[in-house]
Amino acid sequence: MEAFEGECYMTQTYGEQDLRFIATTLAEKSDQVPVLLSQLRRPEFLEVALEDARLVERIRTDPDITLKISPRLLFAILLRQVARDVRHARYTLERVGLRESVPIFDTPRVNQLLDDEEVLDYLAAMLASFVRTETYVVHVWHRGRLQRLRFSDLNMDDMVRLAQLVEEPYRFPLLRRIADIALFLTGVFPGYVLSRGGYARTVRPGRALGGEWRSLEEYEQQGATFYRLAAEHRDAAESGLRRVLERLSEDFPAARKPLSLLADRYLRWQHLRLFWHLQ
Repeated sequence: MEAFEGECYMTQTYGEQDLRFIATTLAEKSDQVPVLLSQLRRPEFLEVALEDARLVERIRTDPDITLKISPRLLFAILLRQVARDVRHARYTLERVGLRESVPIFDTPRVNQLLDDEEVLDYLAAMLASFVRTETYVVHVWHRGRLQRLRFSDLNMDDMVRLAQLVEEPYRFPLLRRIADIALFLTGVFPGYVLSRGGYARTVRPGRALGGEWRSLEEYEQQGATFYRLAAEHRDAAESGLRRVLERLSEDFPAARKPLSLLADRYLRWQHLRLFWHLQ
């Protein structure tokens, strides 16, 4: 649940290994790599470079790609490919069952969302945060006794309960995480939501992905609500995320679409099954 450090977080997020991956992929000659590395440290140049389709092709063809670049960069590149896909589509597909989908003519709204670089970067960071989930142990006083409580940052109910326990000044990352879980589950695992959780129990009996089952409408409502609460928190302005969180609150259904397309079209590649352990 890492917080972004202001509006220039994009260049601070990618390390030398990530930047070198981009430079070596885009360089036509080896002596161009140092020049590209220097240019990639400028946010405006990096934004353009991430749009290059050659990065997607290298991800597709390299079976060890997840060992070479960070999840954040991987998702940043693939989400930009998704944005290109949506620009050329007349409609998006809305899952209505485990195998059934219907066309929805909402591409103008989805395109507007994906044209926002800060939203794309937030979604990439959000997806990367679910590659490795954590369990926290907290000790609290209850009825005169010290109790040991365990919380999973993949479980929406756990995060709601934890947010109720901490004081208001410290709730910002928890409010964001609650909304992120709703967006992640409905975008990447719509089958779990639509099957009333039966899909996850079939794949791995006894594992409840995300805690108690909610309907798609409930996830959308709660996700939008918690993004709004996070946007209203004072830390949202200090971290430069208020506008992004407000937009995700207003366009929560549209924000699910690129995640679903990403999961259906690109995360099915055998070497990119990054969330298989969550099922």
